[in-house]
Amino acid sequence: VGIGAQRDASDNQSVLATLSLPVAQRHWVQFSGGQTRVEQDAAPHRATVLGAGVGTLGDGWLAALNATHRRDGERFRQTDWLATLEWRGDLADIGLDGSYRDARRQGTAVPTGSQRLKGAGLGIHGGVKLGERTRLYGSAMRYRLRSDDATSTPPSLVQALTSQSPLVARDELALRRSLMAGASHRFDGVVVSAEYLGDKLLNTPG
Repeated sequence: VGIGAQRDASDNQSVLATLSLPVAQRHWVQFSGGQTRVEQDAAPHRATVLGAGVGTLGDGWLAALNATHRRDGERFRQTDWLATLEWRGDLADIGLDGSYRDARRQGTAVPTGSQRLKGAGLGIHGGVKLGERTRLYGSAMRYRLRSDDATSTPPSLVQALTSQSPLVARDELALRRSLMAGASHRFDGVVVSAEYLGDKLLNTPG
């Protein structure tokens, strides 16, 4: 069981609880639930988050599939699928990630009344152990998201999901690409980690 909570100075916040259950010796199921509250002017909403996933562990490999659905009534809906295949060694691991998103938004913030954003992503992740207590890890992902109304005037769904979006709602951002690099060190009874995130939003040049 895991519980995570985030809040920033603008009163944007997220709370998420996760429950993982073993199935036999090498399989598991996972369930999650929570809420995100975004107070930005472009797309204020309070979304309920529900998720489920399955996974299996083989001899030197791991495979998992997860789905997450976010909804704020009829105003905002987003479904994300994430598949992972990972090869594991004694000192290092490397894996492939694939994602698919289908997001919809309705209301006065969208000039056409409703708009849809969908597309897939492909990435890679990995990690290496430095001794018994330290690990370096990282990931990179490239997305191909598209809107059903690319010619709409602001604010469009793409802008609503990217303009001044808070970090607590990072999983709702419309990204072009993302990078992550991190390190962790295990002390007696506690693990300390630090991560760097580098995201490129869909509606930004470059």
